[in-house]
Amino acid sequence: MLATLPLLLVISAAPPSWGKVPPTYDVIVAGGGAGGVGAAVAAARLGAKVALLEETDWLGGQMTAAAVSTMDDLSGNKTGIYGEFYESVLYHYFKLGKSISTCYWDGSTTAFEPSVGRDILVDMVRRAGQEASSGGRAGKLDVYYDSSVKRVHVEESAVRGITADVKGKTVEMRTHILIDTTECGDVLPLSGAAYRSGNTVSPGTSGPGRIQDITWVAVMKRYSGGIPPHLRIQTPPPGYDRYVPEFRKVVAAGGNSFRDYPLRMPVDFATHNGYRGLPDSSNPENYDASTPEGWAAISKTGINWANDYPGVEKWEGRGGL
Repeated sequence: MLATLPLLLVISAAPPSWGKVPPTYDVIVAGGGAGGVGAAVAAARLGAKVALLEETDWLGGQMTAAAVSTMDDLSGNKTGIYGEFYESVLYHYFKLGKSISTCYWDGSTTAFEPSVGRDILVDMVRRAGQEASSGGRAGKLDVYYDSSVKRVHVEESAVRGITADVKGKTVEMRTHILIDTTECGDVLPLSGAAYRSGNTVSPGTSGPGRIQDITWVAVMKRYSGGIPPHLRIQTPPPGYDRYVPEFRKVVAAGGNSFRDYPLRMPVDFATHNGYRGLPDSSNPENYDASTPEGWAAISKTGINWANDYPGVEKWEGRGGL
């Protein structure tokens, strides 16, 4: 999904005309995904008073909460705050004697368990808040979970603050910098600012449903003693029988093994597991995705190719399940 997420950067010259004086922040970041965390941490380190609003109870967005925890950056992007995150992931698994190169059938990739990524981001936010208030600086970083912006207060074409839902309670906050890092740019329409979303330069050439399929990965784990009884599904969920044949078009026993692109479907289990393979903290053995033998050893992975939800229109017949 591609949306324009600009920075709403306007300076308040006078306090808003609200009755009760709300808490004041230099910066409010709406959306605690990877981009939102990066923006909040960077601002706090510069000494700003920052509020980070996240509508769930997880930081990290798609790369943690949605379990898309296999990074597509094979090289060149491990700098700045993301570079710090990468180094923390690497060090976490180094202490466990495990590789993070467990995905994309390659030995130079980056992957992590979703909960590990979340915990690292939480620690980065915590430390940024501490650093912001040290050395005589006035900065801080407050995180509001289960929270979202419901109204943007604008006076004289300038953002002056927001009204937010914070765990079911209405809370007003004052700010002169509001950054929208929500998944779909939810705050932009509330501000009255001009914006455009989509994947084309010329208007009218991109259908409203032509978005990248929304990926929400299910994580699977192989148990050495078999699936524990309490995790076994006794009653198939609604739609199970309908979609089993479709899933078997993607992965099946005796399927094709990856050798080169284009990939031929269905793939075998080792090939499937080697694409979104994850480190497994509960597995005493180490593995990576550099060889077919490594793919076969992977004990934790994310379902791929048959997990996406399509937009309104199934363009080119490629809509997910």
